[in-house]
Amino acid sequence: MPRTIWRYVLPTLTVFAAGQARAQTPPADIVKKIYDRAIVFCNGADVAPPYTDKFMREVFDKPVADRYLTRLHKSQVDFDIFIDGQDCKLSNLAIEPLDRTAATAVVRAQFQNFDAARAIDFEFHQSDGAWLISDMRYRHRPFTLRRYLKLKPRT
Repeated sequence: MPRTIWRYVLPTLTVFAAGQARAQTPPADIVKKIYDRAIVFCNGADVAPPYTDKFMREVFDKPVADRYLTRLHKSQVDFDIFIDGQDCKLSNLAIEPLDRTAATAVVRAQFQNFDAARAIDFEFHQSDGAWLISDMRYRHRPFTLRRYLKLKPRT
């Protein structure tokens, strides 16, 4: 192929491959990535919050990410949604896929934060071939992220 054609083909293939890699990330792996970051932060190995705006937009449904980040940047969120607390020291983490269809999935994260047991269900849906978190439901107390953000349930 002439060099000028590769100049156009190569970026297209790179974008396609990156999109395919993201699309193929299973929901349980997304939850694991969240808690891998949380453990580093909570156990003192990093001083920066582990969830960047870019990361939140990559793993959450757009309305949830938009509303959460807006409230976060206005200092209207006073706890870590992934830990259900302000201070954290995580242990006994278990991530378990509970349910999966072609279009939806639920993954549960269970852990100890200090001495408090936590169980959080992450509800996913497919969007343009990628798995996105559409809601989080605490099993240890009545709470859903969408309700907290005053968003209607996803239908």
